[in-house]
Amino acid sequence: MRKLFIRLSIISAVLTAMVTSCEKQFVNDIPPERQQLAATAKDQLDLSRQNWNKYAAGLARFVSYEPVQKINIEAEKNAVVQQLLSGDAYIAYGNVQDPSTLSLVTIASLHKQSAAAVDTLTRYATSQVRTGDQLVNIQWEKGTLRFTSKCIVRNDSIVWDNLLTNVVMMDPEGKTVKESSNDNPAAKYYRQWYKEWRSWTVNWIWGSRRGEMGEEITVWPYSNGQVYNTDARSWAYINIGSYRSESRVLVNAGTYGKIQYAVGVATPAASVTFNNSNFKVEVHGIGSSRIENGTHSLTPYPL
Repeated sequence: MRKLFIRLSIISAVLTAMVTSCEKQFVNDIPPERQQLAATAKDQLDLSRQNWNKYAAGLARFVSYEPVQKINIEAEKNAVVQQLLSGDAYIAYGNVQDPSTLSLVTIASLHKQSAAAVDTLTRYATSQVRTGDQLVNIQWEKGTLRFTSKCIVRNDSIVWDNLLTNVVMMDPEGKTVKESSNDNPAAKYYRQWYKEWRSWTVNWIWGSRRGEMGEEITVWPYSNGQVYNTDARSWAYINIGSYRSESRVLVNAGTYGKIQYAVGVATPAASVTFNNSNFKVEVHGIGSSRIENGTHSLTPYPL
């Protein structure tokens, strides 16, 4: 009886060792990039899923994501780029805070609408993917449709995804600020000025700033309120995309000042250019974009 117990104990120990060994081998066989994702990149993906499903779930639903592999050699990089730009790959564009602007199409469909848009997209996507990057699969649902997008992560940040990096988060109304030298008692006796500026902030889907565009008018009046000088300023920039800004003074002196501005930003499937003949920025291609062309007048009193 004792011998039987000893034999059973030995068999149990051997089986336990075998199972433990298999478990360890299984874990070791999983590539490190599938076991972990940088905390910042994970936060960006989690926030992207949260914001997308809050604002754009009507377009498609961000279901889940999974790290797949590290892009180690040039051949792997080229294969990923081909997947990003294949005809059946999906791309989204528009402002998620303005659902009426959102669209989801295949690359093949986008090409039918604008070959130039696909050319621009190809140029950007090719330049963004590098060896050493990490590939993450994102699962999406649109009704009964299920599809996957390829998300590229470099170090601790998302650098490309056909859906996530081609939409923007932007308050459609923008922000208006009024300032005056009267706000600073130490300066109002030196030279009086009045300023008004408007800006539109562009954010990534995960919430951090991606760019901004805006315009500003400043007038300097005499003590009787007559303007003797007017300044115009404009600006625009966007990370991964196209932008342009122009401004000029139309009325420099008198009872008021007046400027003209043209500002715009666009994501990679579109491009922004400036038409000098009509002093306007224009968007070419198809993508997330915002342009503002107009004039801005400012009278010193009242502010």
